[in-house]
Amino acid sequence: MYDDISLVIQGPASDKEKLDFVDALPYYKTLFSEIILSTYTEHLISNWQLLKVCEENDIKIVHKTVDINKSLLDHPTSPCIYYQTYTSLNGFKFSSKKYTIKHRIDERYSNLHLLIDKFLTSNEKWVSGGMLFAPKVWRSFCAGDHLFIAQTEKLIKTFELTEEHLSNKSFLEEGPEITYTKNFLRINNEDPSDENHDELMRKYFDFVPDKYMFPFIIRSNTNEEGNKVWRTLEEYGSLRSQYETLDDIFYSPYLPW
Repeated sequence: MYDDISLVIQGPASDKEKLDFVDALPYYKTLFSEIILSTYTEHLISNWQLLKVCEENDIKIVHKTVDINKSLLDHPTSPCIYYQTYTSLNGFKFSSKKYTIKHRIDERYSNLHLLIDKFLTSNEKWVSGGMLFAPKVWRSFCAGDHLFIAQTEKLIKTFELTEEHLSNKSFLEEGPEITYTKNFLRINNEDPSDENHDELMRKYFDFVPDKYMFPFIIRSNTNEEGNKVWRTLEEYGSLRSQYETLDDIFYSPYLPW
């Protein structure tokens, strides 16, 4: 259905109980002619079943060693952000399409056309699901990084800039989402500050509430929430489900959980 869009699925494949994307493949294949799995070489060696699934579904596999330079993990937030950056960027570089959706290996969604169609109305933006798209009472410049779509070239530049910041331990924020958000603005020649937060976020970001992409499986391993999984709208929570617009998120006086 969307010939200009690649789906990049990224993350660790070591836990066979957390390969939730597999159950959604029949649906995803109706949307995308190119699906890329970006993971770690060592995980593939020990998971021949996943290799078989990818072969049967014509999924392109890209991989690198999980044994990265440990000095890159010294920063308190960098283990999470480095591994996500590592696999996401590797997947983006193999995308042959103008646009790319990034999707975690341990999640799945329905109704992705809602995300795509919103993006196509303004294809200079980063359009995400609602998970971790945060109100300013918690964090500024915090767009969603679980599920998102943008121009492939811009995603490569954003994640290359993030990789550069990780290497020299500069510009690292409290959470990966903020680093990606600010770096997406920087590659668009913008300088994020408290004064221009709302203006830049409206210009370059948008979201689709996750409730509209139900049935889903969404996972979180943030320090605030611990390791959680949401499979129902009741588990997802009524407060998150109230977010319909960017203003709803920006000006919410509550944390999103």
